[in-house]
Amino acid sequence: MQIELPKRCTERDHRGRGPTPDRRQKRIRPTALEGLANQPDVERADAVARSLLDDADPMVRSQAAGMVSFRARPGALEVLLPLADDPVPHVRMVLGWYLGGLRDRAAEPTLRALLADPDEQVRKFAARGLARLTASSRPLGADQSRLRTTSAQRQIRIPAVSLRPMAATA
Repeated sequence: MQIELPKRCTERDHRGRGPTPDRRQKRIRPTALEGLANQPDVERADAVARSLLDDADPMVRSQAAGMVSFRARPGALEVLLPLADDPVPHVRMVLGWYLGGLRDRAAEPTLRALLADPDEQVRKFAARGLARLTASSRPLGADQSRLRTTSAQRQIRIPAVSLRPMAATA
């Protein structure tokens, strides 16, 4: 089975201008990538996502980075780190969040470097990613221990209700 995303349209438009990407194609590719993320063959889906990290479309690169970080398969951090130098701020912004989600302390230097990015949103998401990274390494405190629950504690308890027969209405 071959997994392939639709290619970008480079034909001339009806006015003779071109080459321009078709708007529908621009929306289809990230949507196809979302569908790929739900495939049961995790290894192949991850391989396709990694191959799209250098795609020409920044939205595809962003979503591919999300897939790679969500799966967190071996080597995920190493393939995501080059995106810190991406020319599109949106890609660097989501990278800050995704690196924090990997929970790998080796991502900390890159996140700290993103804190000095010229784009404000990149800096904000790098700070959030760094907070996620450092929060995952702290032991669970006494005030947070109540957040951990077992499946028995999450059961819904419904009080017994006594049912009475309704009076017949005539």
